[in-house]
Amino acid sequence: MRKICGSILAVLLVCSCAWADRIPDFSAFPTWGECTGDYVRIREDTDTNSEILGRLHTGQRVIVLDETLAHGDTWYEIDHPTELGSAWVFGKYIRAMELEEYQRKPLRQFLVKLNLTFGISPEKARALFGRPVRQNSEVIGSDPEGQITRVTMSWRGHEVEFLNENLVGVSVTKGKTSFGGIRIGDSTDKLEETLGNPSSSDDNSWTYQPGEMDFITFRLENGKVVEMGYQYYYDIG
Repeated sequence: MRKICGSILAVLLVCSCAWADRIPDFSAFPTWGECTGDYVRIREDTDTNSEILGRLHTGQRVIVLDETLAHGDTWYEIDHPTELGSAWVFGKYIRAMELEEYQRKPLRQFLVKLNLTFGISPEKARALFGRPVRQNSEVIGSDPEGQITRVTMSWRGHEVEFLNENLVGVSVTKGKTSFGGIRIGDSTDKLEETLGNPSSSDDNSWTYQPGEMDFITFRLENGKVVEMGYQYYYDIG
């Protein structure tokens, strides 16, 4: 069963833990961040005079790649949410979305890397892979904030699924595309080295569960990865 109400999807996708009383700091990169202002400029460099590459809105989640000090101010490098490459945001407009100890967990970082590889949004996915071979968009429900839309996009070798601009599914069936650092043909030794012991396993598959509703599955043949998938399970009620 796929589980989640659309209006709270973005929060639950990136944070299986509850917020503590304090705002968490950044302790590992890449990790999830959240924009705290409206129409926040994202720039080419760590300078308020540098080229504007886009804008963020309040509550928008981004992937934070790094931080630096420029002229005494903190700036965060983010993966551009809709275009190729990265950009910079003035530090006071970005805060961490997960507690420090969660940011360092291999499975949580793995999920972030999946978003980096396959796109944090349909626009980013098209920027990364070009025009999909197939694409389908459908309204599957509504909530107080509006319609809930599911977008599926397919290229040769992989397919992705988005729910209200959030990556909720990935399937890789062939090719050399990295799946969080794992590729088809890698051994179970590589899986264990990268992600640790699986939550469940048999001769044909290993499954990891980084969150309550997140499942990462590797299909195996003769101890080698032949297919890889990620799914966030939700239910539109």
